[in-house]
Amino acid sequence: MGLFNKKKEEKSCCCGSGCTPEKMAQAEEAKTTAGIKVLGAGRAKCHALEDATKAALAEMVRQHPAPQFADKQEAAVRGIEEGIMTGGVIVRHLMLPGLLKDTKAVIRYLYETYGDSIYISIMNQYTPMPFVENIPELNRKVTHREYDKAVDYAIGLGVVNGFIQEGGTAKESFIPEFSGEGLE
Repeated sequence: MGLFNKKKEEKSCCCGSGCTPEKMAQAEEAKTTAGIKVLGAGRAKCHALEDATKAALAEMVRQHPAPQFADKQEAAVRGIEEGIMTGGVIVRHLMLPGLLKDTKAVIRYLYETYGDSIYISIMNQYTPMPFVENIPELNRKVTHREYDKAVDYAIGLGVVNGFIQEGGTAKESFIPEFSGEGLE
């Protein structure tokens, strides 16, 4: 059995639209090119979400084109810590297990598009939830090796404006309370 209890020979696109094996292979190959990819990228809504994400990020960077940090005087006036970021954009990317190639594509897109005008936070705190216990690809944490490779990749590209997480962040204590109230 494969993912979602489907036989492996019954290839089905992740978006459920019945893509051909050729189209699925093309979609996988496209993940290696620079860009933000959204799961289920075979559907028009997913392409629209990817485009909207890129447009929203571009607008945020347009409005706040450079990181700004509180100097001693501003910190005293505002009652904040000196050196804290007070303006600019931080993109927080949550790595998923087994998707190092996708993480690299996101980092490459962000750095090639925005360079040092943004900060990139590479997060390793993905925590498998009980409802994914039958999905082996998602029922594990990001390994130290995967995370280290992502960080090394970012550094190799030249990313200096970034944040990394130390071990021990993939815990249930990092999961916010969410009741689903208000969702249709």
